[in-house]
Amino acid sequence: MDSFQLNTRPGGFWIRLVATIIDGIIIGVAQWIVIIPLMFLMKTSLTDLMDPTTPKWGFQIMSNLVWLVFTALYYAYFYSKKGSSPGKMLFKMKVINSSTGQYLTPGRAALRETIGKLISGFTLLIGFIMAAFRSDKKALHDLIAGSQVLVQRK
Repeated sequence: MDSFQLNTRPGGFWIRLVATIIDGIIIGVAQWIVIIPLMFLMKTSLTDLMDPTTPKWGFQIMSNLVWLVFTALYYAYFYSKKGSSPGKMLFKMKVINSSTGQYLTPGRAALRETIGKLISGFTLLIGFIMAAFRSDKKALHDLIAGSQVLVQRK
């Protein structure tokens, strides 16, 4: 256990939500850097995207794949190398392996942020909300990935 972990408490629901929104904005901007050229390659315009009568399955599938890959790589890198994403860094939070106290492996981080959070969402968001009511502040995706979010005490 390092000095950070000795002076921490579980990260609460609201602060984690704000950090996730910040990370979502960063991922969204990066995603559009890829999606805009993809739109031109697939001959899809913004007008087509807003027209409900225009079929856009191919673009939607590619867009979702870009999101999945960006999300997995973003969190895999930051959680395994820094122990925290940029959004969580702003609030002095770290995401660790609950069993070892070490940073998450890239695979565990990707699992937590993709499959784990999709399952948390599919439970009518109860998987996320449960972090507000548990004493250890773990959400369903933390339980799935064996992770813990810690915030540094002031």
